[in-house]
Formats: sequence, structure tokens, C-alpha cells
Amino acid sequence: MAQLTFLGTGSATDFEMGQTSLIYRGSATILIDCGPQTPVAFTRTRPDPDALDAVYITHRHGDHCFGIGALLLWLRLARREKPLTLAAESGTLEYLKQLLDIGYSGAFLPSKCFPIRYVGLSASEPLRVSSTFLSIAETAHNVPNCALRIEDSGLLTAISGDGLVTAQTSKLYEGCDYIVQECAYFTHDHPNHMNVERVVAVAEALSPKHLMVTHCIAEERACVERALTERLGATVTFPRAGDQVRLSD
Repeated sequence: MAQLTFLGTGSATDFEMGQTSLIYRGSATILIDCGPQTPVAFTRTRPDPDALDAVYITHRHGDHCFGIGALLLWLRLARREKPLTLAAESGTLEYLKQLLDIGYSGAFLPSKCFPIRYVGLSASEPLRVSSTFLSIAETAHNVPNCALRIEDSGLLTAISGDGLVTAQTSKLYEGCDYIVQECAYFTHDHPNHMNVERVVAVAEALSPKHLMVTHCIAEERACVERALTERLGATVTFPRAGDQVRLSD
């Protein structure tokens, strides 16, 4: 049995909902995205500093990665010893290294810190973390964003990050019973984010067991949630910070 725990489910400036970030717990424990509010939400769960196996960052926008330095520093000061994998698309990973150096220069050197394994992912080569396999595919966004698929003992779960679902993203989603999908807008035809019609098209094409919608623009949320519920019924939900979803194959 695996589980998703949502630390935040809002858009970039939705401080009440918290920036979208979640933890996957199965054969491995993986944090997906780490915005400025994420370390606070993460530490409120009173985590074992050694429990986290990996962090995956979908893209370099601040609401998805500006908390990574504070999180790693907290783990270090909490006396973590276990190695940690920090993974992202290769260009995003280089950005994250620069961000860590700007924020806390020298703090994560091997002489001072638990081992950090930096892994640049590509669409052609999955990453194994424990018994869990991570695969990525690019969405259409104004910076490179890669949706993530987690394969764990036959259970397939996907997390979109930001951006429009592409043919590559749809292929990544195939067979996934659980999809966490951004839907920023009600009807606005935005070049970098999904709207209701686009999400409905994805759901109808792929028929996931459970579609979890996040990253709604605050002013659009009520319309988005009402419209998607009318169109997709019980297969769609709208998680809030602190919600936990159990996953089963």
C-alpha cells in the first residue's frame, strides 16, 4: 500500500493553500517539488530526517523549488546521515545546484553534510530509488517542466508539475490509476497551463481511477472544481494541504 500526502495544492501566490508539493510513500519516500512554504509544511509532519529517500523537482519556477535549500539545511541540522537523491531534468538540476550555492554556499559540501546524490534525468532512462522507478516526460511550459511517473510494485502514479499535457506526457500517463494534474484555469486558453476542457480530454482518453487536481488559480478554483465535478464525477477530487490519499493497484 502506498500513499500520497499533500503539503500544499495551490498556485504560485496562493499562500493560503500553499504551493503545490506532495510526498509519495511506498517502497521509497519521495518529495515532489519544494516551494518556499514546503519546508514549513514538511517539518510540521514531524518527519524522521532519514525517512526521505529522494526529492524530485519538476521545474525551476520558484514556487516549485525555492524551498530546497532550507529543506536540505534542516535535514543536515536534524543530523541526517542517510544519502539523499536530488533529481530533476538535467538543465533544472544545474539550476538547483546554483540555487543551493547562492542560498547556502558551502553548506552541503561532503565534509559538512550527509551525502547528496545529484541525478539529472532524461526521458529515455528511468531512475531507480529502492524498488521504485521514476520516469519523466516534458510538458509544454515556459521553462522545461517534466511530469513524473512513479512505478512501484506494479502501481503507477503520475504527477504533472506545471504545463500543458503533450503527446509525451500522455504516453507517460498511460496505465496510471492515479494522476495528480494541474488545472490553473476554468476556460482561459493559456499557453503554459491547463484548463477544464483540457483536463477533461486527458481524463476521457486515459480513464484514471483517481484524478487529483491541483494548482488552480485562487480566483478560478470554485469554477474549476464545480465544472470538473460535473464532467468527471467521483473520479476527480481536489486535495488540500494535509490530505492523504491511499493508493492501491
